Amino acid sequence: MKKLFITCFIVIFVSCRAFGAVITLTASMNGFEARPSNLTPGSGSASATIDDATGAFLISGSSLSLRPAVEVSIRGPNNPPTDELGPLVLELSFSSGPDPNPQSLAFATTFSGNAVFDRSQIAELLAGHDFVALHASLGTPRVGPDLGGSLTVPEPSLPAFGLISAIAMLGSRATRRSK
Repeated sequence: MKKLFITCFIVIFVSCRAFGAVITLTASMNGFEARPSNLTPGSGSASATIDDATGAFLISGSSLSLRPAVEVSIRGPNNPPTDELGPLVLELSFSSGPDPNPQSLAFATTFSGNAVFDRSQIAELLAGHDFVALHASLGTPRVGPDLGGSLTVPEPSLPAFGLISAIAMLGSRATRRSK
């Protein structure tokens, strides 16, 4: 029974890695997370996926800020611990206009993009080195983006850990019974 359990685990693990996985990343954007950081009011979020076998990358997101966007891009890596703007990885298409809420003075921006990343770009992305940068217009020119946020892989949730623990316990019980 133990050999069967180990064999099944190895087959599943190898087959999942051979075909790759689609990994979800998220970014929470604000002035403090921009590079260099700033006190620009506003916020945004982005959600992205990367297929680690094919390199297919897809991202979409939105933001609210006091100025309309003039550029939205993926930047990085920026060679931490410096606070410099990293090299351009991907320019994103976007639309920016007044917030539909008549009570708001903010500008709403939606953005999206896709590309095929090579192995080194996938590694940088999954290591958390890439970030979303939103540059806005009007007012004092800035050196870096007004809003920014690192693209990161979310931590597994508590239910996922519970499921993994339950499977491990069932496997260990089956192993003990077969002895």
